[in-house]
Amino acid sequence: MERMEKQSLNYKLIQQSNNNISINNLIHLKIEKMENSTTKEDVLTKAIEKQTVKMPSDIFLFTAMGAAALSLALKCMGKSKNATFVGQWVAPILIMGVYNKIVKQEESK
Repeated sequence: MERMEKQSLNYKLIQQSNNNISINNLIHLKIEKMENSTTKEDVLTKAIEKQTVKMPSDIFLFTAMGAAALSLALKCMGKSKNATFVGQWVAPILIMGVYNKIVKQEESK
């Protein structure tokens, strides 16, 4: 009885190690495929970057400041939900400005 349990346990361990090996192989193949491919996403990203380079970085800063001011004005008028909604625009707009700066720096290299 004990011998059968040991054999069963050994079989399970061997099967599990084979599964781990095949999962690792799949992961490596997926990574290689990603590194070697030029997908539609790459084309789309480059098109977006071409357009964002044309925009001055100050636009993002002033837009974020405008959103913050509008949020404050809405809060003062007692429209808290609208103020919160508009106030949440500030961070994404600033992040887009940082992205714009990075794209411009990469483009100039």
